[in-house]
Amino acid sequence: MKKVEMKKIDLSTLSREELVDRCAELEIQYQTALAKINWYEERHRSEMHDKYSASSEVISNGQMTLEDFGISLFNEAEALREPFHTEPKIQEPKKPRKGKRKTIQGLEIIVETHELPENEQICPKCGESLHVMKTVQQDFIEVVPAKVYVKRIISTVYACRNCEKQGESAIVTAPGAPEPIISGSIVSPSLAAEFLTQKYEMAVPFYRQEKSYARRKIPITRNNMCNWSIKLSDLYFKSLVDRMREIMYGDHAIHCDETYVEVLKEPNRKPTTQSRIWVTTTVKSQKEHPMALYYYREGRSAKDAREVLKGFSGYIMCDGCPTYDALLHEGPSGELAMNVKLVACMVHMKRKFVDALNSMPANVDISDTNAKHAVDMIARIMHIDNQWDDLSDEERKIKREELLRPALEEFFEWVKRKEVTALPKCKYGEAIKYALEQEQKVMNVFLDGRLELENNMAERAVKPFVIGRKNWLFANTPGGANASCVIYSLIETAKMNHLNVPEYLKYVLETYPKKRIATPEEIEDLLPWSKTIPEFVKNTSEK
Repeated sequence: MKKVEMKKIDLSTLSREELVDRCAELEIQYQTALAKINWYEERHRSEMHDKYSASSEVISNGQMTLEDFGISLFNEAEALREPFHTEPKIQEPKKPRKGKRKTIQGLEIIVETHELPENEQICPKCGESLHVMKTVQQDFIEVVPAKVYVKRIISTVYACRNCEKQGESAIVTAPGAPEPIISGSIVSPSLAAEFLTQKYEMAVPFYRQEKSYARRKIPITRNNMCNWSIKLSDLYFKSLVDRMREIMYGDHAIHCDETYVEVLKEPNRKPTTQSRIWVTTTVKSQKEHPMALYYYREGRSAKDAREVLKGFSGYIMCDGCPTYDALLHEGPSGELAMNVKLVACMVHMKRKFVDALNSMPANVDISDTNAKHAVDMIARIMHIDNQWDDLSDEERKIKREELLRPALEEFFEWVKRKEVTALPKCKYGEAIKYALEQEQKVMNVFLDGRLELENNMAERAVKPFVIGRKNWLFANTPGGANASCVIYSLIETAKMNHLNVPEYLKYVLETYPKKRIATPEEIEDLLPWSKTIPEFVKNTSEK
């Protein structure tokens, strides 16, 4: 690199006016350089905070602890250790019914008694008889590994010899044999419920499950489980999820979010190219049929959003991604603008100001900054709105007009005043700009009492997928990604309706094949909120 030599100026030869001009020029250069340095320092602090601090919206003001670096994760046993007296206690029911087996939290109690034989109840010192002084009781939780066995179904087939002599055929098969869920396969409803729950609820990848089966000398491979998952999704689960989607979109108010996923074998795309998993959920006030649905798409463009939301009209609660704004306008290929209204998330807005606070130098008192004032104002707005969760949709709409609208208008008026002095490229300036861009979409919350100022429903629904992704890392094919979305939809919706996931999957797979081709009414009976779902499938402990 060629060295640039600084040109020296003899200040003694300059006039007073030239010196003043020179000082002004240097001051401009100094202020420009200082602004750049501050911008780079802010970005550096922001990157360090994102990389090393805890994943939360807590304001750290640049002060990081060892826990921010994840040290406690490596010492979890010690960090989470509790005194011995906090050991969970086993307590029997106060008045167990006569003739009923005693249970503790649904567990059977097997009593093991240790006594001396009658002929040994003799004192070792004097030889006299011993008497019972007391008994000592100890309780332990024992675990018996899952029992796996082969269930062989033999059905007797009968034929009529008289009809055979007359050239006719009469064959009768003994009834009662269950229908296989996949023709020619050894997979049963209970096995399918087991490995699907392990992967999609417990985030245990198929290759780890393969090792677990191998330890028990069961020849089930990851390829088997992959093939079964796709087949079961196509045969049974997809029709349920399609009906769930019709019901959700009929509510005309949803939450929406998306996250990335890698699919290795996508046509004409590199294996490292990031695809997207989209999530839509019902609103928080929807108690009759809450659900979360997942969709695989190649990206997060407006085209992908239109495919996910095809057939939907109404309100979409979402973040500030420009993709959603594009739905309000005609597409580049002549697609019509969608009949939707966007409702922005105030939590995302708050995060922008929190990021601005966390990027400030450690020696700055943040308590009197504009960014901290914005965070406090948004927290107050959210507090006002959260007071009406138990009201009806119409009552909530009335309350918002009376108390929430003044608070929101005050906030956005404050933001507009601060825009004049905010540097556009700093974190605080970006937060101000983002808030102004989302103002109209935030104010749409007054159009319907069901709408919310946060997109937490969708963000919570994304988390199970993100946790699973950390374990299985990627999907192999688009077909596998689509099947995963269908299964995630069914499992997460079952959880939202307080069902025992493996029992529900087993119930569906035992019931659906008997119907061959299920009617719309029969599909309704299998949905997670159906009144016909048996009691043993319901997980009452989660209600």
